[in-house]
Amino acid sequence: MKTIADVLREEGIEQGIEQGEQKGIAKTLLAFLSRKIEHLPEETKDKLRQLDGQKLETIVNDFHQIETVEDLNKYL
Repeated sequence: MKTIADVLREEGIEQGIEQGEQKGIAKTLLAFLSRKIEHLPEETKDKLRQLDGQKLETIVNDFHQIETVEDLNKYL
């Protein structure tokens, strides 16, 4: 039988993994966007780093439609 501590520990581990995945996606996405959009403002980069997994996934799926900072800002 799991204790409350075990359940909380497992939830914490799951949250940590999810946050790590989101950071990895954001980092990779920023690398690709920086190559695609010549002058990506730091403010835009910061906003992207703070997005949740669902919004990051949307940007990944629509990546081919993003050509300018203005296009990207529609997702932020």
